[in-house]
Amino acid sequence: MKYEIKVLDPWQRIMDKAAESQDLTPTVITPAILRKALMAEHSMTRAVRLEIKITGIKTWLAWHFRTHEVGNKHDPMMRTQLPYALNPVKYDRDAARQDVPVNYTMDVNCQSLLNMMKKRLCIAAGPEVNAICIGIINKMRSMDDPFLTVLAYFCRPSCIWQGNECHETFKGKLAPCGRFPVKKRFSQPEPWWTE
Repeated sequence: MKYEIKVLDPWQRIMDKAAESQDLTPTVITPAILRKALMAEHSMTRAVRLEIKITGIKTWLAWHFRTHEVGNKHDPMMRTQLPYALNPVKYDRDAARQDVPVNYTMDVNCQSLLNMMKKRLCIAAGPEVNAICIGIINKMRSMDDPFLTVLAYFCRPSCIWQGNECHETFKGKLAPCGRFPVKKRFSQPEPWWTE
């Protein structure tokens, strides 16, 4: 799969608007300010929008991301290029395979992305969904954008946001999933954390 991420509303523009509404001097965005805003889940995180394109995602996974309640709220900006749209005459929906690769684009704000990642990085989520979320995080980390690097750091499962307590059902039971022996995957030191 191929991932493309584009920041549609830059964080600096949102900060300038917030300062303007309060008659304050605009602040230059630093990773430390981003960290504080994301930790607080400040309202500005709902104003910064991202476009995430996934090329070659299986049909059933695209529909899972499109219809899952947490994160997207059935946003009409989510687009899936389906096989029947390319050739509706030849396409038989009854015989369609769910593993056909499609292109999927989601237009989400930062808070929605964080909420989505909280649920989809959980061990109780399917491994395919988990792998796509990790692919999105890796793409954000690989881009030369300090905002996306900080945002990628905050894309973590819900239990880590909630002080190492699991509040999800795992295999049908309201019980911890056992993440904390493998928590190291989400505890990488970041140089901007102490700024």
